[in-house]
Amino acid sequence: MPPSRRSAAARSLPGSTGSPRLLEVARQRVPSAEFVHGDAAQLPFDDGQLDAAISVFGVIFARPAARSAAEIGRVVRPGGRVVITTWAPRGPMFAAASLMRQTLSRSPAPVDWGDPSVLETLLEPHGAVEVTERQLTHDSTTPEQFWDRWERLHPMWIGAREQLESAGEWERLREGVIAALRAGAIGGRRHEPVPACRARAALTPTRDAPTASNSRPPPRAPTARPSTGPRAPYRGRPA
Repeated sequence: MPPSRRSAAARSLPGSTGSPRLLEVARQRVPSAEFVHGDAAQLPFDDGQLDAAISVFGVIFARPAARSAAEIGRVVRPGGRVVITTWAPRGPMFAAASLMRQTLSRSPAPVDWGDPSVLETLLEPHGAVEVTERQLTHDSTTPEQFWDRWERLHPMWIGAREQLESAGEWERLREGVIAALRAGAIGGRRHEPVPACRARAALTPTRDAPTASNSRPPPRAPTARPSTGPRAPYRGRPA
């Protein structure tokens, strides 16, 4: 899409994330779009406000999973579309994340968004679901470069580092993750594609399906943006 069309489209595309750092990155990369700080389990949008929702390796980290999926179904209009990408439950990326969770000894185990049956369970109450698998190719990034990027920039890995470094477990996890990535041909000569899943849902033209609105707590006050103060829930830009 030409830059002029991308800019015009961005003006009508609101976005939300629970990470203040990623929020600032998004605003810097697409200054013409509208990004708000929000909880995936309580999105700051009205019922049926959006024509479509896209989450690229994002909502899969949200908790609780069922409520987060229901919130997506709530804010997308009947007949709208939902697209979610997640790592398939195998391959080097899945192995790296599994090592991190094992080291943290997380209990109960998080919902596996990479399992097609789980995706169908989460999204089918809101419409017809199609799950496909794709192979994602990477550039010549080495396992060490992946690790460096994750520990500096990825909210999940930053949070894990805060818990594990003081316990002396961070370096051991680093060695295990780099070995898992290398075993999966990340950065090697073979450089094989990484399996990922894509779930697409066409929302049914009815509001009888269960939504997070039926069980969600009373609305919270708008979350404050660190640099500019509180922001009201997004209502779109005036024409």
